[in-house]
Amino acid sequence: MAITREAFAEKGNREGQLDCSHGLTLDLRYHQPLLLVCDRENRRLCHFDPDGKYVGTVTQHLHRPCQVSFKGDYAVVSELEGRVTVLDGDNVPIAFLGDNPQKPQWANYDLDPRDIKAGAFSAAHGCFIDSDANIFVSDWNRTGRVTKLAKRKSES
Repeated sequence: MAITREAFAEKGNREGQLDCSHGLTLDLRYHQPLLLVCDRENRRLCHFDPDGKYVGTVTQHLHRPCQVSFKGDYAVVSELEGRVTVLDGDNVPIAFLGDNPQKPQWANYDLDPRDIKAGAFSAAHGCFIDSDANIFVSDWNRTGRVTKLAKRKSES
């Protein structure tokens, strides 16, 4: 089997360019599957088709996005600068979770996880949504930290 290698999205901040492509996933929320790329240093998410053609910028003004996970039409974005953003099906932010007001803790690898307030993030680096809509977030630091944000049980 022959393997071919193609690269796309040169470094920059214009449409179709990336500055530190970080997380990459397949976005199945639309009529065709699209690659969703976390363009970390440009603080945005971008769509490309499977052949590498730039489709568009999904959302901007994020806090250095690292990874995206999906549940239905919703996308959860872990952000290196201390928060997790939930986007609706139109990619509009509808919630900011664990938003850390302590800027010195943002993206601080040397931070001791015990110094981060419960419910806040220092460097949300990875995220995953399980089948029950619980959100798991990994913080990037010298020892690591995983937080489970449990979905509230609806009251009867």
